[in-house]
Amino acid sequence: LLQWAAQNLSALEVMGDAPIPEIDPVVVKEAVLPRHLEVIGGSLHHFGPVGAGQQAKAVNQVLVAGSYAAVAEALALADRLGLPPEPLVEALKGGAAGSWALENRSQQMINDSYPLGFKLALHRKDLGIALNAAAEAQLALPICEQVAAIEDDLIDQGCGELDVSALARWFKG
Repeated sequence: LLQWAAQNLSALEVMGDAPIPEIDPVVVKEAVLPRHLEVIGGSLHHFGPVGAGQQAKAVNQVLVAGSYAAVAEALALADRLGLPPEPLVEALKGGAAGSWALENRSQQMINDSYPLGFKLALHRKDLGIALNAAAEAQLALPICEQVAAIEDDLIDQGCGELDVSALARWFKG
């Protein structure tokens, strides 16, 4: 499990710049913390004061929403056009359309089988955090707003416990 986590997760440091009482913050930040967190993530990044890690996670969820929805939408179009999905995905992986979602979730979408990676309902919660952050920053996120509405519909249909790639079910109709 720990090896899988190290290969598949990223850890976002959310400590901010505040020192830990009675412990040299340089030692914690540069020696102790990375050694302990590297077990759960392949990389560590510092984005600023307390709260910046949460904001970075929100940005990540925006990308997840758009990339998963784009793969789902593309596969639905391919299906309606009668294109063979597996060879098409293989051809697309190496070009500009290539992405983690295409590489790792397209087969689930093609098979309409969504073993859990990250729950759709949890992604919707996190996407709500991103949409709230964008609203506070006076920034419209129309793609995320559409994905949020799609996820709400899927959750209403009982798909909330499935992987986020279940977005494909909405596009399949």
